[in-house]
Amino acid sequence: GDNQQLHVAGMCHSNTRGGRRINGFGAPLNSYQIATWVLYAWVILEFVIFIAPFLHRDSSFLWSVVAGFFVSAISTFGWAWVCTAHDPTDVQAVEAWKHPTVANDTTADTYCLYCSANVSSNCKHCRACDRCVDDFDHHCVYLNNCIHKGSYRAFIGLLVSVVIMMAIWIACNAFVAIVALDDGSPSRVALKVADSLGVSEISVAVVSLVSSAIGAVALLLVGQLLSFHFYLIWLGLTTYEYIMQQRDKQHNQTDLRAASHKSRRWCSHSSSKISPTVITGNTASPKRTKWNPSISSFRSTLVAPK
Repeated sequence: GDNQQLHVAGMCHSNTRGGRRINGFGAPLNSYQIATWVLYAWVILEFVIFIAPFLHRDSSFLWSVVAGFFVSAISTFGWAWVCTAHDPTDVQAVEAWKHPTVANDTTADTYCLYCSANVSSNCKHCRACDRCVDDFDHHCVYLNNCIHKGSYRAFIGLLVSVVIMMAIWIACNAFVAIVALDDGSPSRVALKVADSLGVSEISVAVVSLVSSAIGAVALLLVGQLLSFHFYLIWLGLTTYEYIMQQRDKQHNQTDLRAASHKSRRWCSHSSSKISPTVITGNTASPKRTKWNPSISSFRSTLVAPK
C-alpha cells in the first residue's frame, strides 16, 4: 500500500515543473477527471460482460457493431491520453524558468507577473494550471489540462470518438433490455447469458436500462459540446475569444441600459426648454472600444482564414 502510494506520488511529481503542472497527469488530479475515467472503465466492462454475449450471433451486422464500439473506445482512450499528456505551456515561459538568471523585461506588454517571465503575445495565463498557455482555447476539467492550438485537433477527435462510442453503447443496451424482457418468446441467448452471470433476466434488463440512461445524458452533453466547437471553428474563434466577445456584448448592453435610464430620469426633472435629443446625446456614456478578437493562426489548420 505505501509503495503504491509512493509510486503514484512519484508519477504526479514527474508531471510538474517547479510546482506548476506540466500536463493533465500532474498533481493535483481533478475529481471530474477521475470520475470520467471511472465512467469509461464502466462502459468497457459493462459492454464486455452484459452486452457482448447477447450479440454473439451469426450476424455480420452485429459483429460490425462490436467492432465499431471497440474501435471508437480505443480511439477515445488514445485521444484522451494525447490531450492529457500534452504540455501546452508557452515555450518562452519554459525557457525563462530554465534560465532564471536571464533578465526579463518587466515593462513589456507580454510580461506575465504570475509566471515571472516574458511570454508570447497570444498567451493567456491559466489559473488552474498556474502557467501561460500559447494559443489558449480553454481549460478542460475532465482532462485536467488546457486545450490549445497544439492539442485542439486531438480534442475534436476525442469528442467525435466519444459520441460514436456512446451512441453504440446506448443502442446495444437498449437491444439487450428488449431481449431480456421479451416474456412472450424468451430468447435462449438471454437465458444462457443470465444463467452464466448468475443473475435473472430482469437484473440484466435493469443494468442495461440504467446504463442507457447514463449514456444518454453523457451523449447529450458531449454532443452539445462537439456542436459548439464546430460552431467556433466556423466562426474562426477560440473558446476564450468567444467568451470574451459575449462578455463584451453584455457590458455594452448594460452600459446602454444604464445610459438610457439616466437620460429618462434627467429628462423628467429638467426644464422643458431643453431638447431631449440634446440631453440624450450629452449624457450618454462614452463609447466603449469594441472588442476585436485576434483571428490568429489558431484555426488555420482547420479552416481557411475568412
